[in-house]
Amino acid sequence: VACDLHPGYLSTQYAESLNAAKVIHIQHHWAHIASALAEFDYHEPVIGLVADGTGLGTDDCIWGCECLIASLTDFERFAHLAYFPLPGGDKASKEPIRPVMGLLRSIAGDDSYLQKYANLLNAIEPDTARMQTIATQLEKNINTVNTSSMGRLFDAVAAILGLGRYNHFEAQLPMALEAIADRQVDDSYDFALTSDPQGTLQLDLRSLIEQLIEDTGKGMDPGHISAMFHNTIAAAMAEIADRARQKHGLTTVALSGGVFCNRFLTNRLITILKNNEFSVLYKKDVPTNDGGIALGQAAIAAKALSIQNG
Repeated sequence: VACDLHPGYLSTQYAESLNAAKVIHIQHHWAHIASALAEFDYHEPVIGLVADGTGLGTDDCIWGCECLIASLTDFERFAHLAYFPLPGGDKASKEPIRPVMGLLRSIAGDDSYLQKYANLLNAIEPDTARMQTIATQLEKNINTVNTSSMGRLFDAVAAILGLGRYNHFEAQLPMALEAIADRQVDDSYDFALTSDPQGTLQLDLRSLIEQLIEDTGKGMDPGHISAMFHNTIAAAMAEIADRARQKHGLTTVALSGGVFCNRFLTNRLITILKNNEFSVLYKKDVPTNDGGIALGQAAIAAKALSIQNG
């Protein structure tokens, strides 16, 4: 039986209850890339770009914007969105004030963001008592995890632009952010790529957040800001793919994850990749969101069993 790595998932608990001869726990984002490899019947390693809301990483952090060098037999993490603190567990996927405050605290390094961005924060969360609770969670690291989630970043940007204070259904705010993006805009914000002590590349978007908030405060059209944000993410992921090609000599990129349901982002990214002479595996028959996870898990498990059985 193959299942997700996360012990809290109902599917994982069900898998473990089946008394199977073997249970194979598979990292969420690896399964995403494997689903693309399975659809295209592709057997070589690829540069896997995954962008979604949440998935348990091998370091017990919550992953969500990853570049993996992956095949059906194994993977290594080449790059990810720089971690930021996410308070409140599952509430963070509903309440964008949580990733907003996590991102701003990661930029400030302390509680000074509460005063500096008071007007913005009050507009997103008028309940000062709730905001103080979240601030305390962040300060004392209570029920707070480190995350590289692209989904939560989209939530935060949508809230900063005034598009809503709550996700009433999955990806409501990111969908609103995509809907207003001005397709005529080619501008983008700054980003940086740095390496952690282990040599893993990190995408640093602190300057993007600061510039975006500044533009919002100046009254720039939200559709223009949204487009610039999307363009920056596309450019950053393409740059990461290029760095991976330089190091590993791979020229095929596989895309997966719920964020790639966003046509504006996906079309921009695929265009850049193809212009830079990459081949792109983008699923057509299998969902790019978690609807495709089971196929990826099955493909990895089948490969493992075929190797085991000679």
